[in-house]
Amino acid sequence: MDQIVLTWKGFFGTRTSIPDELRRWPGLYLIEYNSEILYVGKAETEGAFKRAKDHFRGQGDSTGRWILQGRDEAQIRIWVAARSWDELISNAEKLLIFRLNPCANINHIDKYDGKPLRIINEGKYPTRLDKQIESP
Repeated sequence: MDQIVLTWKGFFGTRTSIPDELRRWPGLYLIEYNSEILYVGKAETEGAFKRAKDHFRGQGDSTGRWILQGRDEAQIRIWVAARSWDELISNAEKLLIFRLNPCANINHIDKYDGKPLRIINEGKYPTRLDKQIESP
C-alpha cells in the first residue's frame, strides 16, 4: 500500500492575503463552508490556492460553480496541501472525494478506483478530515 503525507495549510478566506510562495503551491485543496467540505480539487500546473479561488469565483471547472451561490463569502474556507506534484496526488484526490463525499464533486463519489493508498493528514486541516484515511 502506498502512503502519502499531506501537510495542510489553512484555513484561508477567499479575501485572505497569503504569501506568494503558498499561492504558487501545486497540490490539493478543499473548499469548506460551515464545517462541511463542499469540494475537493487539485491543481497540477497552477497554485492550489489560486485554483480554489478561481473555482469559487466561477472561473474554474463548471463542476462546482453552483455550490457557492447564495453563501456568505466570508464563511468560505480554503485548505491547501502539498508543495510539489506527486503521482499519488491524483489518487489522494480520488480517495478524499470517495471518503468525504463532497456535494459539488461529481467523479469518484461512488467508488475509489486508484491504487491502494493511505493518506496521513498533518498540519492544520478541517476537523471533518481524519488524521489517517485508507482506501478500501
